[in-house]
Formats: sequence, structure tokens, C-alpha cells
Amino acid sequence: MFGSGIAVAVMGMISGLPVAMLAYAAQSPEARTDPAFARALGAGATRALFDANYLAAGMALMTGALFLAAAGIAISLGELARPWLGWLALLAGVVMLYRPEVERTKAPRAVFTH
Repeated sequence: MFGSGIAVAVMGMISGLPVAMLAYAAQSPEARTDPAFARALGAGATRALFDANYLAAGMALMTGALFLAAAGIAISLGELARPWLGWLALLAGVVMLYRPEVERTKAPRAVFTH
């Protein structure tokens, strides 16, 4: 369980890096004054960083599900808390792995994400 908690913490920190890079690049003085720098950080690089954010967030959610499953097993064995809470954590971990998003609906028109 300790290893899965470390994995959740590491993936949580890594998943924020692509968005932080985009925010820094958008506010950097070079991007505003140097046209060559602005062209280098074009649509392709921006889209790649944006997609990397979604991939990293998905991996962070999967490690969260692993943590919930490990905690659920430990709790159901009576090591941490009441056993019913362990079964609830196991159920939440399985649901997160099977269907991580809460709801997916069709957009009326094309949007930037997905």
C-alpha cells in the first residue's frame, strides 16, 4: 500500500508538468517578443503538451485506483479500519478502473478537447 501511495503522489506531480510548461511558455517574454520562439512553440507542440496532460492525468487516476484497491484489501483484512470500509474502497477502485469518467455526453458542436 505504501508503494501505491508513492505512485499516486509522483503521478500527481508529473501530471501537472505539461500544463505548467504551457502556462510558462505563454507568459514568457521570449514568446511575446521573438517571432522565432513563437513559431517554435507552434500548434503542434502546444497540442502535444495538451494531450500529454490528458495522458498523465489518466495515469494518475489509474494509480489512484491502485491505491484504493490496496487500501481496500488492507482495510478488509482489518489492518486499518472496519472491514465494510475496505469493501467500499475495493468497489471504488474497480469502478475507477472500469469507468473513470463520471459522465460523457455528446457536444452539440466541435470543441477543443476530445
